[in-house]
Amino acid sequence: MAKFIRVTNIAQGIDMDTILNVDDIGHISIGPNIIFVKTPFADGTNRIYVRTETIEQLEKILLEGENNG
Repeated sequence: MAKFIRVTNIAQGIDMDTILNVDDIGHISIGPNIIFVKTPFADGTNRIYVRTETIEQLEKILLEGENNG
């Protein structure tokens, strides 16, 4: 079953919540806190700017399978 996470996209001074399918994450840039997604949004962008807490939460989700086997 697909795993989803709520992330707060920080863009142009506006915080917008997005429900993101974890399987749609292409890669994560940890320093600048950017999530790149495989499927672009309606406006053509493929990145989400997030807070450090979101990156830490994603690390736990994505690395839990690595620690279990």
